[in-house]
Amino acid sequence: MNCNEQSLPDTTLLYRPLKMVVYVNHDGCQDCRLRALLPIYMFILENQHRENFGVIIILNTPQMEEAENTLKEMRFHRTVFFDLDGSFERLRHEK
Repeated sequence: MNCNEQSLPDTTLLYRPLKMVVYVNHDGCQDCRLRALLPIYMFILENQHRENFGVIIILNTPQMEEAENTLKEMRFHRTVFFDLDGSFERLRHEK
């Protein structure tokens, strides 16, 4: 999801040599968890000129539409990948 309706998701993030992965699970207050992304957003903006680095945000939530609305309200204009079936969470526990 990209909160800027006019652009497509930035899938180039997946292929950049240096990545930071931010995983937000479904525990606790969703609004609080999403608002905690604001410092990450500032970090992304400060480093957006780096072509070899990207921040991948993965959000696990059963309330995807509500999460999208909150991110829009926050003016969070970056790609967010949704882990709808919990596969990323399971992958983390397998290793």
